[in-house]
This record gives sequence, structure tokens and C-alpha cells, in this order.
Amino acid sequence: ELFERQLGPGWSQRLADAECQRGICAIPDHLFWSVHQSMKEQMLYLVRFRIAQQHARNHGSEAHLDRMLKLADPANPNVLTIGFARRFATYKRATLLFEDLGWLREIVSDPKRPVLFVFAGKAHPADQPGQDFLRRVAEVARMPEYEGHILLVEGYDLQLARRLVSGVDVWLNNPVFPLEACGTSGMKAGMNGVLNLSVLDGWWGEGYDGKNGWAIKPASAAIDDARRNHEEARTLYEILQDSVVPLYYNIGPAGYSPGWIAMAKHSIASILPRFNATRMVGEYLTKF
Repeated sequence: ELFERQLGPGWSQRLADAECQRGICAIPDHLFWSVHQSMKEQMLYLVRFRIAQQHARNHGSEAHLDRMLKLADPANPNVLTIGFARRFATYKRATLLFEDLGWLREIVSDPKRPVLFVFAGKAHPADQPGQDFLRRVAEVARMPEYEGHILLVEGYDLQLARRLVSGVDVWLNNPVFPLEACGTSGMKAGMNGVLNLSVLDGWWGEGYDGKNGWAIKPASAAIDDARRNHEEARTLYEILQDSVVPLYYNIGPAGYSPGWIAMAKHSIASILPRFNATRMVGEYLTKF
């Protein structure tokens, strides 16, 4: 609806036009932020509903549920929210974030700049290591120092995926390079003004331009897996601590971060024209 008003009817047929891209960047910040916060509220309502369901099934107390959901509050969607939702194949490294729990605690627990991580996904029934990754996420989410800062939402499906790729603030993706074939969830997130924080693999190796999100440069393939995980986790923590969290909470008088919105608009303008089926089919026609 916002694009329809700001870019004019038929905007989806003009994605490759420079005028359309300039129009995205010219959307007034307050309107852009209002739409993002509205989508974030919808996402948080669904996350709260799913978490409450699984908590009731496990016979948890209301007081504990309130503590778990203290940051996932649709009435106050001003907490930096980072999403990780996908198939829990081991190469996608869902647990890379937990490489140094002390450093992670330092990042998430600043009362003035809190961070919420929302995890969702499924492992194949025969993939025991993938299931172990899910268990590890659940285990860390239950630790007192991360309670409320890490949520694992069960029942990953299209409805939840749609809400997450349009409602979180940052989309996290940290596969083992070069095993990521594509990464379409990151494209969807980027088109919705969600900023990607990803290893330079799959589509992000092409889509990242230095200003439309953040990139984790892969460590050398010559080193062993443990050292690689350590190196790339350190880069992840440094980007979160030095770039993502400060930019999000650099709030101006209007109640949002102008720098964050500028990057989010550039994310849409740089990703939407290139990663869509119209461009793809058009190239097939002209090149073949």
C-alpha cells in the first residue's frame, strides 16, 4: 500500500527503472518506519501466541511466560529484533551465535540497548546433528542470563516465515562458505526493509554492496572447522556490537534512527530490482 501511494500504480512492473529506485529512497522516513513497526507488531503478536501455546503445553507458569516475553512486546516494538529462521541443516550453523556466550551476554543485556533473537526452523527427522542444534538453541534460551533475549518458536510454517521476514529488524544468516546455494529468505527480508547480516555466500555474495546490510567475510578454508567457527563468530559479535546495535539505537528526535532507515530503504532499492522473477525470466529470454 505504501509503494502504491509513493511510487504510483504499476510500480511492480517498473522495478528496474532508476526512477522507481529513487522513489523508494524518497519515501518519508516517518511513513517508512510506521509501516515497518506495524509489520513488526504483527510478527510479535504471532511469536507471543506461539510461545504461549508451547509454554502452556509444557505446563509453565504465567509469571515465567511474562518473563520470557518481556522484550517481545507488540505495544513497544522498539527493541532490536534479529531473526534466524530456516531449515536446521548443520551447515547453516544455527548455533554459531553461541560460540562465546560471555561476549553474547555483553551484547544483548545492556538495559538501554536490549537485543532480542527469534529462532525458528525444523530439522529433518533423520538429521540427528541438526536436531542437536535445535536442542542447543532451546538450552541457551532457557539459561537465566538469556531468558527473554532468545526465543525459539516451534511449528515453523509459511505463516510464521512470512511474518518473520517482514517483521524483524535484522535477518541473520551464517552458513559455512561455500555451501549456501542461494538464501531466498534473505532476499525476501531485504525487500521488506529488513537488513541482512550474513556470511558472503549464496545470493549475499552478489547482493551485498557495502551499504545495504552487513557482511561476514568467510575465514580461510585452509583452517579447521573449530577455528573457522571461532573466527567468523568473532566477526559476527564485532559487527553486532560495533555497527548493528549502535545504529539501531542512534535514535533521533522523531523516535527512530534516521541512519537505520536510510540503510533499510537502500536495501530495498538495491535488492528488489535484481532479485526478482521478472528480471530473471527477462534475462533468460534475451540471453538464450
